[in-house]
Amino acid sequence: VRPMMMIRRGPWKYITCPADEPQFYNLERDPQELDNLARFVRVAPQNAEEEGIKALFEKYDAEAKAKWDFDAITAQVLQSQRSRRVVWDALKEGAFTSWDFDPLDDGRMKYIRSTIPLDALERRARFPFVDGNGYESKAVNSTRS
Repeated sequence: VRPMMMIRRGPWKYITCPADEPQFYNLERDPQELDNLARFVRVAPQNAEEEGIKALFEKYDAEAKAKWDFDAITAQVLQSQRSRRVVWDALKEGAFTSWDFDPLDDGRMKYIRSTIPLDALERRARFPFVDGNGYESKAVNSTRS
């Protein structure tokens, strides 16, 4: 498996992958991507339109080669996978700790409790903050009113 990269500008879509042949599409004319225009690179263009397509393809191809080092990307991905496998093996030992984010579900903070009068709670939740008389305040008053 090798990295696959894509450049999309206007109607043109260029796809490159070291393991596959390049792909080049005009999405206005071919939204289903059935007609790979990269074939014009392998044969002599028959008309000015094909010559333009070939020149544009070569421009995208040169940009991709200048922008991405596929061997380095592949090496980085494989190293990252090896590192994650080591971490995964370590996580399976002892008490399991999931990699997934699991926010605390603290019901005490989730619902309105009767520890604060409703008027004080509404003033605290309002922005900008207001004092007991409904005037703007710079700080939240945490005392009961």
